[in-house]
Amino acid sequence: MINEIQKILTDNQDQIVADIRQELVKRVTQNFGWEFESLVKKTVQEFYVEQIAPEIVKYLAGEKGVIIESVKGGCAQIGAKLAETMIINASKALTGYSGSDIIGKLVKG
Repeated sequence: MINEIQKILTDNQDQIVADIRQELVKRVTQNFGWEFESLVKKTVQEFYVEQIAPEIVKYLAGEKGVIIESVKGGCAQIGAKLAETMIINASKALTGYSGSDIIGKLVKG
């Protein structure tokens, strides 16, 4: 059995070496690709944190007043819309069947 295995290995030595070489090249290339991708990602993140983010903060700080006024205006619009919806719902409740019952009880005391 050992002799048969040795013969197979000897007879196919060139093919075995070629296959190993091909697999090795494939794995090295694949590993390089992963390492390169990781390096690029890390570099871009560092650039963003060190160079871009501070500029964004400066810009936003310069626009702070405008941003706050916009937020206040938005909050006022939300409050107005909620009040409008509450009035509509209350009107529907008071003019419907159950509303007339409530008004009747209020009038009778």
